[in-house]
Amino acid sequence: MHRGSYTFIEMLVVCVIVLLITALVAPRLGGGTKRMIVENALSNLRGAFTEAAMRARASGQPLALVLDLQEDQFLVRNLQNPLDHEWHAPILPPLNGPDGKSGILPGATSYEVSKDITWTDLPAGDAENSQQITFQFFPDGEASGPELNFEIQDRKFILIIDSVLGKATILEEEG
Repeated sequence: MHRGSYTFIEMLVVCVIVLLITALVAPRLGGGTKRMIVENALSNLRGAFTEAAMRARASGQPLALVLDLQEDQFLVRNLQNPLDHEWHAPILPPLNGPDGKSGILPGATSYEVSKDITWTDLPAGDAENSQQITFQFFPDGEASGPELNFEIQDRKFILIIDSVLGKATILEEEG
């Protein structure tokens, strides 16, 4: 015998199954958004530090990456006389391309900092401006700068600059 409609029990079972699947999948989708926010912010931080280090090595010029806390951005600046007074790295002439733009790696002059980052336990700023924290990158690959503590989406991180390799490492703190 062929019947054309569903019973109330069959409909109820299907609804329960759909609700169970939704209850299992929904938290994962919501967590994915938080994870994407964190990964995007960390990627942007790593990118700014990597590019500054690479530009210093490629150009032969020492650079500073300055965290401006008021503007929520990193500013790229040339360093003046960062080495001792007896020797300085030679200044390379700019390479001009057919479009007239100069520089091997022109790069950005600033990098936006994600609004999701909250800086915590900040070190003392520069003498001239307490709202700026400076990281230095040298042509030989060395770097200097303070450790930075920050939070993104209730997760705690610490940014450490390897002074020999000039690489920024971001570690997540537990708890």
